[in-house]
Amino acid sequence: MTATFLYYEFVPSTVGVIGLIWKGDRDNAMVWEILLPRQGLAMEECIAAAAPGSEAASNSKIEHFCELLAGIIEGRSAEGTLEYLQMDRLSFFHRRSMEAALKIPLGMVAAYGVIARLAGAPGAARAVGTAMAENPFPLVLPCHRVVRSGGNIGKFGGGSSLKRLLLQKEGVRFADEETVERDCLWNGDCQ
Repeated sequence: MTATFLYYEFVPSTVGVIGLIWKGDRDNAMVWEILLPRQGLAMEECIAAAAPGSEAASNSKIEHFCELLAGIIEGRSAEGTLEYLQMDRLSFFHRRSMEAALKIPLGMVAAYGVIARLAGAPGAARAVGTAMAENPFPLVLPCHRVVRSGGNIGKFGGGSSLKRLLLQKEGVRFADEETVERDCLWNGDCQ
């Protein structure tokens, strides 16, 4: 294996098959991208579009990451997973936005504007929305915990039903099908 070639692995989960694209070699593997299940598309198609020419492969580091990822899907903390991610793929603003999203406690959500403020860019809520939509590491970098200001869950790469399911597994309560309970809205204050 060479350090620049991309590999993939399928991660079975309770929400469907997750695609994991990684690069490196047997000693230094890094997660390049996490692909969520998409309605009507086989994960093989998603992998082929995201990483043409990649090959199926694994190693012990990637297998361990897959176990951690399965726990995140079931509502557990993402602690210990950042070291696996190829974070230098992110622009400065995207990285700041993702770091801010990581502060959202389990069982809570935060509005795009709150994340913009925490990222040091008050008023950049739309830019935060773009950063969340382009997140190459969903689930680990919890873009699913970022919602519209009124608590409407909005869009998500894996679909709104997956976003709702993930939030429910983390303990977020809903007022209706698309809106979280107000007491689950985190305003960025330390808790």
